[in-house]
Amino acid sequence: MLKYLNDLSENDLKGKYVLLRLDLNVPILNGEVGDTFRLDRVIETVDFLRIAGARTIIISHIESGDKTLMPV
Repeated sequence: MLKYLNDLSENDLKGKYVLLRLDLNVPILNGEVGDTFRLDRVIETVDFLRIAGARTIIISHIESGDKTLMPV
């Protein structure tokens, strides 16, 4: 059965590994994040998992080329 974050309690997540795939493909201008909208939207989810005690692994990618996720 598929569960949503709203359906989970701290007991469901404490000590569990959670793989969180995020779309962090944001514009990078001169080595700085140009628009933080996508980053701002994921903070609530990451905080929820952190406070619940989940061991969260975040995966993402950025468009090909010489770009890196380092500024993100």
